[in-house]
Formats: sequence, C-alpha cells, structure tokens
Amino acid sequence: MSTALVAKPTPTILDIYIENGYSHNEVIYIGDDYGLGGNDESVYKSDFNYLTIDNYLDFKDVIKPLL
Repeated sequence: MSTALVAKPTPTILDIYIENGYSHNEVIYIGDDYGLGGNDESVYKSDFNYLTIDNYLDFKDVIKPLL
C-alpha cells in the first residue's frame, strides 16, 4: 500500500471571490508580473478578466476604462 501526500492548494483572493458568489466575469485582476514564470502568469492565462500594468504610476490610466 502506498500513500501519496498532496498539498492542498492555498486559496487565493480570486478563489475567495468565487466562494462568495462572484462569477469569473465579475472579477477583474490587475497585475504586473504576468510574463513567463511570473507570479501573476496563471491568472493572466486564466479566464478571469485581467488588466496588465507595468508601472504603478499608470494605475489611473489602466483603470480609466472601468470607471
């Protein structure tokens, strides 16, 4: 008999939105590390809405279409 230990994934803020009744199309993620291997890459490649930002000074311009 063998036993496999599998780590339970750590919930992300996106998981918490979904658990609280929001759908993927109601959540918008803004991230700066969306490239290959970046910590936002998985969200960037997911079906969540994602806005890229490369400079925090551009934040107002990035979110302007949402307002």
